[in-house]
Amino acid sequence: MSDKTMSDEMATMMKKFKEEREQLVADHFATCARIWKKLELPAEGLALIDKMLRGEHDGSLARPRDLPLIRSPLRLLSEKAIKKTDPLTGRPTPVRVRPQSVAMRVEEIEILGTPEHWMIADVQVGQRSQFPSAGPPTPGRLFVPGGTCHKFVTESIQTAMDFTILVHYVGPDADGAIFEAVAMGSHA
Repeated sequence: MSDKTMSDEMATMMKKFKEEREQLVADHFATCARIWKKLELPAEGLALIDKMLRGEHDGSLARPRDLPLIRSPLRLLSEKAIKKTDPLTGRPTPVRVRPQSVAMRVEEIEILGTPEHWMIADVQVGQRSQFPSAGPPTPGRLFVPGGTCHKFVTESIQTAMDFTILVHYVGPDADGAIFEAVAMGSHA
């Protein structure tokens, strides 16, 4: 094999290697962007995590206080339609969800669908009520963006611990309705 042929082969291999590396980097940034959108990672967190993944950071970046908060949703969905009950005398229906992979603290609760059709009797982490005091159920319309209870912060929910919202259906449908809500929180 001549030196020219070896040189051409080496140039071809280097070109192919460079193209593959550029594709890997592009795929890496696309993956980071998808994670950022899904987890609502702050923009400055993407660059920090990218540096950490590449090994281009000093040890100070790995301290928990320097890492951005990652926010995740918990979806609450009743298994079946919840029948109409009197919020003052009837027993509320529990709707539960359990974080499976990481502890988190709920910071927002949004009732989906028609929030006016629901009354919230309690919000619990494990068996502990997150309402400051006992009282009548809270109207669901307060758990919408801009509502008084939308920015509802709870204690930390450990993995395998229930997050429960106790609800009353007060809407017009005689057959009841499916309760659906999203609780957003940061990893604890």
